[in-house]
Amino acid sequence: MDRFLSAVYLEEADRVPVSDVGVDAGVAGQTVGRQLNSEGDWARALVDIGFDMVVSRHRILGHGQNILGPKMDDWEPLWIDDSTYLGEWGEIRKVTSEMEAPVDGTIGNSEDLYDFHIPDPEKPGRIDPVRDAVAALGEDTPVFALLHDAFELPWIMRGSISRLVSDYHRNPRLAKRLARISTDFNVEMAGIILDAGATGIVTGDDYAYASGPFMTPRQFETFVFPYLRKLIRAVHSRGAPFLKHTDGMIWPIMDAILDSGPDVLNPIQTEANMDLQEVKSRCGDRIALMGNVDCGTTLHYGSTGDVEREVLRSIDQGAPGGGFILSSSNTIYRGTRPENLRTMIRSAGDMGRYG
Repeated sequence: MDRFLSAVYLEEADRVPVSDVGVDAGVAGQTVGRQLNSEGDWARALVDIGFDMVVSRHRILGHGQNILGPKMDDWEPLWIDDSTYLGEWGEIRKVTSEMEAPVDGTIGNSEDLYDFHIPDPEKPGRIDPVRDAVAALGEDTPVFALLHDAFELPWIMRGSISRLVSDYHRNPRLAKRLARISTDFNVEMAGIILDAGATGIVTGDDYAYASGPFMTPRQFETFVFPYLRKLIRAVHSRGAPFLKHTDGMIWPIMDAILDSGPDVLNPIQTEANMDLQEVKSRCGDRIALMGNVDCGTTLHYGSTGDVEREVLRSIDQGAPGGGFILSSSNTIYRGTRPENLRTMIRSAGDMGRYG
């Protein structure tokens, strides 16, 4: 617990802590050599691998989630046909052999919100995965819970990122209303989850392509920033830390993200030309950094030597002075070689000691 939180608050611990915002359950099971049957099993497996913090999730009906453990009988989405269903946030999702993804949304205008039932944060079973992770780890390892802020749920409700960003021009009242709905839900969720024993909150809304943000800086400051700041302040009012995850090249909106007040920025995506050393130099006195071992080429296809070199680079660039957590450059997703994940953790232990 102390090792991770020391880094969150810009300090040096005994060594650089290791974690990740997302770890595929299959990869985790292969890495520890056992089948994982519950979210508690999954959390314990990550600690056995060597993680210093675990990110858990609450249940969202549909939303492409793969929650371990018994299926809840009253959480079946509305199936439109054999491969398409209506999710809890009004999104229409397509199921294929490769993935589940939103392909459209049911909120076409403000009038559609009159018939939309905002999900109940207190729905029985919603936070069971977080409770399972907290119970499995006790007070030894912090559990952060993954929520959303003001971007992902609104674009899901509208059916696409481009449709929501178009609203920023053509229908700003609808865009702001969707941002308020998402934020109010997640503020309430954060309180419920922190009361259940979680240590902190993560939001996973991605704001950018590899080439730059989805929206202009002014649009970000209008339609995302005030709502993100409200959520972060609600989390901080509970004495809990806040970790902001966003992929992509975020330099044009970096100052606004920092001004909203998160404690940790993740993942400093190498694939989007986000240079960890530059981020450390320009922002390391304001926010802890969590990154950025290449999650694609290196962790999927590289040798253990390649992984060791990536870990050394990341620690050299991010760790000096403290305030650094080693993770992948996005998430540990399906296809990651278990031996490379083990090497990343081992190398961090070998190379990440201060002094």
